[in-house]
Amino acid sequence: MELGDLLRFSHCGRTVFTMADAAPAPAGLLRCPECGLAPSFSLVEAPVRVRSPVVDGHRTSCCFLVTSRHGLDGLSEETDCELHVGISNSQGVVLSYTESGVQREQHGWEQSLVIPLVSPGNCIPNWDTQLDHFAAMDTWTADRLRSRSLAL
Repeated sequence: MELGDLLRFSHCGRTVFTMADAAPAPAGLLRCPECGLAPSFSLVEAPVRVRSPVVDGHRTSCCFLVTSRHGLDGLSEETDCELHVGISNSQGVVLSYTESGVQREQHGWEQSLVIPLVSPGNCIPNWDTQLDHFAAMDTWTADRLRSRSLAL
């Protein structure tokens, strides 16, 4: 499931969200999904594009990432999904902590919610070295995760 950008605008007395990349109506007119009419806007009322928060985590750097083992389909309040978190290095490799200990993953984070930890393009000097050092600490071993899981 690919989540695209949304358009947000007011019409029919409501705030409307619709897919920004949906096939345009004839003559390129935006149609209100509530009433089917083509709304007209002043400059102040113009639709606003809301960027999708879901991106390819491997194309990010110095970010905190959240996904599920099943991609977007697994992120649901209706299922007992297991959220999976990781931190990307400057090259888009994601470090995460699993039952096997710290993993360095170049695949599997293609549909992630991404929270930048620093300004884009301004990775902290030695970020990768510090991240690798932190990941190598005894705190992040597989045995430690199992013992903490048993304690809960």
